[in-house]
Amino acid sequence: MGNWLDGVDKNSIKIFKKYYTSYKTVEKPTKEELEKGIQAGVLVESENLTHDEMIKTVKELADKIPMEDAAKGFLYSLSTGDLRYRTALASLVWAKALPMHALESKILYRKEECQICGCIHGLHQAEEVDFNQYGVFHYLLPGNNRGKADLGRAEYVYNDLKFFVTLPKVEPTNADYDILNSIMGVVSSMKSHNKATALISAIHKQKIMEGSANGVHQVLGILSMCNILQTETKKGYLHEFTNSGERELTKDNALYYPLAYWNGKCGIDRTAMAEVFGSFAKEKLSEEKKIASDLSAAIIAAEPRKKKSKAQQYFKEDEYLVDLTNEQRYYYGLSAISEKWDKEISYAAVYHAYKRVTLFFEGDVIKKFIFEEVNDSSGDQHYAMYEECDLDAHTKGRKVLLPKTARGNEKPLSPSNLMNPTYMCSHLTVTFAGGTTRVCAFNSSNDQELPLPPVVPRNKKEFEEYTEKYIASCPKDYDQTLEEYLHKKREVVDIKPGDIFRVRVTPTLYTYFLLLGRVKDIWKCPGIPDGHPIYHQMTKPIAYRQYAVLTDNANMTPEELETYPLLMAEVTMDNWVYWATYPIVAHKTLSLSDVEFGFLAGWHSGSILRGGVDKLYWGLAECELKCFTELVKEYKAWRERNPEDVSPFNFVTCLDMNTVNAIWDKDLTKLKIPNTEIYEKQQKYFEEGKQLIIKHLKLDPENAFDDFATKYGGVTRKQFADFLNDMAQKKTK
Repeated sequence: MGNWLDGVDKNSIKIFKKYYTSYKTVEKPTKEELEKGIQAGVLVESENLTHDEMIKTVKELADKIPMEDAAKGFLYSLSTGDLRYRTALASLVWAKALPMHALESKILYRKEECQICGCIHGLHQAEEVDFNQYGVFHYLLPGNNRGKADLGRAEYVYNDLKFFVTLPKVEPTNADYDILNSIMGVVSSMKSHNKATALISAIHKQKIMEGSANGVHQVLGILSMCNILQTETKKGYLHEFTNSGERELTKDNALYYPLAYWNGKCGIDRTAMAEVFGSFAKEKLSEEKKIASDLSAAIIAAEPRKKKSKAQQYFKEDEYLVDLTNEQRYYYGLSAISEKWDKEISYAAVYHAYKRVTLFFEGDVIKKFIFEEVNDSSGDQHYAMYEECDLDAHTKGRKVLLPKTARGNEKPLSPSNLMNPTYMCSHLTVTFAGGTTRVCAFNSSNDQELPLPPVVPRNKKEFEEYTEKYIASCPKDYDQTLEEYLHKKREVVDIKPGDIFRVRVTPTLYTYFLLLGRVKDIWKCPGIPDGHPIYHQMTKPIAYRQYAVLTDNANMTPEELETYPLLMAEVTMDNWVYWATYPIVAHKTLSLSDVEFGFLAGWHSGSILRGGVDKLYWGLAECELKCFTELVKEYKAWRERNPEDVSPFNFVTCLDMNTVNAIWDKDLTKLKIPNTEIYEKQQKYFEEGKQLIIKHLKLDPENAFDDFATKYGGVTRKQFADFLNDMAQKKTK
């Protein structure tokens, strides 16, 4: 970043780093620290301001500062790294476009702000503002700890422009023009679908400018605010203003508007470029002056590391953590290893994790890789993982990974890039951790999974025994299963409440699940109390219940399944059902008993074991517990008696299909006998807690679930079942 910081007071920089570079709330600088920083001309005093005063000053400063001065300051910062000059250009175009306005207040993420300018201070009366929280970006680049400055916010612009008018004027050099022309060259080389993240990565890898990728991101963000990098519908601020509340930016890495929406097909707006820089640099920054980019050449030219890795001692030559014959590979959906393939091996050590990657080449095409990892943090190897994956990944000189389609980008040949669903086909993962990760064979090209028995081998010998039993259990028609696993086309299905999906547990056995619906659809059910835990589910989950059945019947009807109990309701990601990995095989109209959920206390105030019980949720209803101190006391005691492996709560669960493990025995020879021990424990424990609620809330014992919903506000079973069944009918139409 040059030497511009050499002349800046070092103690002031320490104050910035100590108090203003963390998301966490920390103490404020002492009075003495502030005074010294202010005397050094780095820190500033707090100001007592209202929203209207801030906007008035911003508009006055915008009229006072010439665009040429701000544009020259931005360019000057590229080669020098002098951040004091960098963001004033974005602040100026934002301020010039900003309309004079009265406060339009909105609560967002528990904070009130003005929807027009994003101001969060002085909204209703004068408020003291510590502008050092914005001034820190005049001296330190945005980073992972602090994140990025929101350049489109009134406080930042107010501080930025006030500071800029105190700086001496500067002139850019040829080096600055070369940097911006090189950036424009990279922009021009982007594929049409490439987003800003790909552009940032390309510029940073070629070291076009000094500093971090976050610094590159900031520079591109400024250019986007000046309309140079914008889209047809998401414009910068050069000619129009976009209200803060209309930017729809929800992620930290998307704070630069409209850069978050830009992609390669949008290109460069040369008209905006000329308008911003044309008064003094029209010829120096023309289309003809852009410097062409070749990211591939930059990657190939990089010298590989030749230092021997300390990870090598953890692996034996020509021996893997898992030994498979080519016949065994067939049953795991893997291709045989050809003696004609070339083999290249690399090692890596990260803290206590030691890794080996073996690549198999046919010419310049990677046909397979084997990834192995061991962990030796305690001196004894207690974790090991083996993954073997089939590919057909083309490379350039075995150095650069070529894209699968014309839309993709060339990438450095690295394990992390290879372990991407874009390149991975069928792969086998085996983990020896003494934990719960079972053997898994998955095909990323079509989202299919082999029905490997759900057993967790603890070491290499146990895996060999597991493999023998697995292959011996495969039926005569298993070749068809393997064929579909490898070559079935990718499928996406619509799902609706009442669908029944099937999971193939082993080569010969199945279990079934009843789908209650997507959680985002359940949210639409009228009557659910605001703030109910069901609203806290992340990703795109589904709610479901598993039938306590293991069977060799692959076509059980809803009527046949009715004879088996349903396990507790759970929530999981919808991927496996959405992709038809677990196919929909039947449908039923949901009954009242199908839709009964469990109960949960203390959601809003933290763990009930810490005494934070203030609400009780049962099903889709809630009750305040302020007046039920005895219930709270007994509820805590009941929670502490929780049997191992039992959780009667339905709103916070692992987003995985591991619940299926509850109903089978770990002995492969006994798999056809459902193990309902955990289910029975659940029911007994759940009933104890339910009786506590019935007693203290004086509910009808025969209809407690619905009585609770009726008395305290919420959704009864009939209302919920009717809602889900109506939704299913609409989806069917």
